[in-house]
Amino acid sequence: TRPVEAVGELSAAEVAFHTASARRYGFHATLKAPFRLAPNETEASLRAALDDFAEATPVVTIPRLVVSQIDGFFTLVPEGPLPALNRFADDVVRDFDRFRAPLSEAEIERRSPDSLKPAEFRNLCQWGYPYV
Repeated sequence: TRPVEAVGELSAAEVAFHTASARRYGFHATLKAPFRLAPNETEASLRAALDDFAEATPVVTIPRLVVSQIDGFFTLVPEGPLPALNRFADDVVRDFDRFRAPLSEAEIERRSPDSLKPAEFRNLCQWGYPYV
């Protein structure tokens, strides 16, 4: 890792404070929450399904990204609604769910199920992640 440097009027310590989460997670997009493989699946079967999915799925173009803030994170998001992107995300979550092992009790507890809204809890149980 590179040391954090001052930027403009912000000291290195201020930059480090404001970028701690981003430096931990980096630049990424999550299409399907991380999961353990289901017992009847293999890495090879997952890779084959991913190859098939990528070959059969139309390209989704995002015309313009804007900076936004979600839950304290600065993010790049589409400038406006993109139904094709939502369909793509839905397809990824649904089509690859068969590869996901059921959540363990510890994994469920890590998501603080008592603090989730009912729809979020249903998503956690059905898809392995509350925010889909």
